Amino acid sequence: MGSHENEYYNQDYYQSHCGEEYERGNGWEEVFARHAQRIKREIQPQSVLDVGCAKGFLVEALRDQGIEAFGIDLSEYAVSSVREDIRPFCKVRSVLQPIGQRYDLLTCIEVLEHLEQEETALAIQHLCEASDDILFSSTPFDYAEESHVSVHTPAYWAQQFAYQGFYHDVQYDCSYISVQAMRFRRVQKSSTELIWDYENELFQKHQELLAARQRSQVSQENVQIYREAYQKHVDMINEELNPKIADLQQRLENREEEMQKICKEKDAEIENAVAGLKMQMEQRCHQKLEEEIKKRKILEQQYYEKEEADEQLQCCRIELQQAQTTILLMQQKMEHAEQAYAKRWKAFRTRCKDRLFERRLLKKERSYWNPVFDAQYYAQCNEDIRELVGLDELALLRHFIRFGMREGRRASMEFDIDVYMRCNPDVADRWKFDKRACCLHYLEDGRLEGRRAR
Repeated sequence: MGSHENEYYNQDYYQSHCGEEYERGNGWEEVFARHAQRIKREIQPQSVLDVGCAKGFLVEALRDQGIEAFGIDLSEYAVSSVREDIRPFCKVRSVLQPIGQRYDLLTCIEVLEHLEQEETALAIQHLCEASDDILFSSTPFDYAEESHVSVHTPAYWAQQFAYQGFYHDVQYDCSYISVQAMRFRRVQKSSTELIWDYENELFQKHQELLAARQRSQVSQENVQIYREAYQKHVDMINEELNPKIADLQQRLENREEEMQKICKEKDAEIENAVAGLKMQMEQRCHQKLEEEIKKRKILEQQYYEKEEADEQLQCCRIELQQAQTTILLMQQKMEHAEQAYAKRWKAFRTRCKDRLFERRLLKKERSYWNPVFDAQYYAQCNEDIRELVGLDELALLRHFIRFGMREGRRASMEFDIDVYMRCNPDVADRWKFDKRACCLHYLEDGRLEGRRAR
């Protein structure tokens, strides 16, 4: 990679080719701080080299954690943007040049896909010469980026590292870096030992998948139960409201029949009056004229009454529509209320059961926990817990019972929960990888059965 590649990775590249603008203050410091915490807690290296360090966010996060970290990157612009107090530990250098120094751990995150195909083997050789432990990530998806000229699947990179005697540590979870991240370690293992490791991890992942499918099936069954309960509530509401709606419709129909009857009667009266007027027109013209005026006033009053009845009929129809809308709203509210109640009830039951179980464990004698718990060793291996509760043995025991067992923290030189679960797959399968349940199994049965725990 020559000077033109160096110039390519300039300010414009880091502002437009890294998703969110790769600048301080856009959340990158927090992302790499979380990476550094996991690396310190789970790998515990004394020295680290970040290959392709860019603006040095991971280097500064590791040094803030007290780890002796360094970085190299091809971009002069990126290295010049490193935090001022970290800049002496980062330098402009290509991975195609021998690193010339060894480190406990190397990190190489989204770098090798930028190399030409014929350059990747040399870069991997230099990485493997500098450490026996490498955290590696390279996108298998992003073909659109013009500088990604060596995009391959994780299987391809695992093969390239295997040529150097490095194998994928399938038991270590690198997903906090990316979904394609892998940890490669130099190991002296036969093919049968490698197959054992891979098959064991594959079996565990298969068990986790089966457990997830089982939980999904139970959730679907619960949804069906909630739907049936909801339908019962809807039927109850319909049973209550349908008679009222039917009564209202009947009243409207009766009102319309009464209005039709009144109109017919009034029409008949008018016809009779007109016939009488014709017969008596010549004899009592003036008298009938006055009577006609009076009748006309009566008819006008009846007409106004009919108009008023029509308006009342229209109001009844509007009330019916409003009642139907109210029913729909009530159904929606009931559905939301039932869902919220079910979630709260499930969470409440889980909390109560867990609290009750912890109280029973806390009442056990101190000697009961001796096979798996040593307060001094627990505090020594878990710095965050020591900072939280100090060196009080009772407080450390309470923390171990409530949280440490479930998290799989090491609390005794004589007992390792990961070894116990790995060496006793029947226990791991029975408790679905519940580390606290497996730890209690060892105390109650496993120790008496002589099962391996370290």
